[in-house]
Amino acid sequence: MTSKKIYAILIAGLISLAPQLQLTASAQSLTEMTPTQISHIEDVHVEKYEKMRDLPSPYSDEGKEWMKKMLTPKTEKNEIQLLDYDYRADIYEQLVQYEKEHPTAHPRDVYDFFIQLCKSYNRQYMQHPVKQADPIKSDWFYPVDNGRVKLDADLTRFYNSDPVAGFKSLLAREEAVKTTVSLFKQIGHHDHSEAFLEMATNVYLVHYTNSYSWSRYWAIYPASSIDETNSEHRSQQINAMNFNNAVVGRLAAANNNITTKSSLNEIKILLFRVYYGGQLMKLYKSNIDSQDYTKIFTGHFEDFSVTQITSN
Repeated sequence: MTSKKIYAILIAGLISLAPQLQLTASAQSLTEMTPTQISHIEDVHVEKYEKMRDLPSPYSDEGKEWMKKMLTPKTEKNEIQLLDYDYRADIYEQLVQYEKEHPTAHPRDVYDFFIQLCKSYNRQYMQHPVKQADPIKSDWFYPVDNGRVKLDADLTRFYNSDPVAGFKSLLAREEAVKTTVSLFKQIGHHDHSEAFLEMATNVYLVHYTNSYSWSRYWAIYPASSIDETNSEHRSQQINAMNFNNAVVGRLAAANNNITTKSSLNEIKILLFRVYYGGQLMKLYKSNIDSQDYTKIFTGHFEDFSVTQITSN
C-alpha cells in the first residue's frame, strides 16, 4: 500500500470517527445574510471569547490597578521591527511556557516578557541563540527579509497595538499555509485551495489568539503577497470571496469551541468538515460575459493531492 493510500485512509478514518461538528450559527447561508446580520452573529462570539478572559471588576481595587498597568506607556514604538521571525519556534516555546506558568498574568507582563524574548532572539541585538535560524519560504505568508516580516502600514499598526497577539497571528497564517500545501501540494489563485487557506487561516487565528475580535480585525487585511491589477468588478468579487471564507472559518472555530487548548488533530478534522460543508467561495468565469464571479462550492475528498494517486 502506498503512503498516499495510507494517508487517505487515515484522514477518512479520523473524519468518520469525529463527532458531527456545527459549522455556522444557523443553517442559513452567509450569502443570504446582510452585512449587519453577519456582524450581529460575530458579535455573539466576540462576547463569548471576551468572557473567557475573566477580567477583574473595573470598580475594584484590583481592577483599577489592572487598568493603570494596561495604560502605562510602552517603551517600544515599533515592535514588529524587534521580531526576528526566523527564531519563531524558540520565541513561541518560551512564550507558551511563561503563559502556562503565569495563567493570571496581566497582559502587560506578558507583553514585557515577549519584548525581551524578541530582543534575545534577534540578530540585530547579537544575542540570538545557538539554534539555527529557520527562514520561512512561502509566497502565501507575508514578505520576509532576513527574519523581518514586512506588513503593510495598517497591519503594522495593528500588530504594534498588541505584539503578542500579532506574533500569534503570524504563526496562525504560517500553520494555515503549511496545512494547505500539505493537502493540495500547491496553492492556486482564487480557487478551492485558496478558499481552504483563507478559511484555515481564520480557524488558526482563533486557536492561537483565543480572541474572536482580534481574529476578526486581523483578517480584514488579506495576507496574499501576489501583486495584481484587477478591474473594479473583479476586486469586488475577490473581496467578497475572501470575506465569506474568513467568516466561515471564524464561525466554525467559535461554534466548535476552538481555543489554544484544542489539539491540531481536532482543528484539522474541523477544517475537512468545513471544506466539505458547501459554504466556501471561489471564483468562476462566466460563459456569458467572461467575467469572474464568486460562487459557493462544495469541496470533495478527491480535491486533495494525496488522494489523486491510489492505485500505484
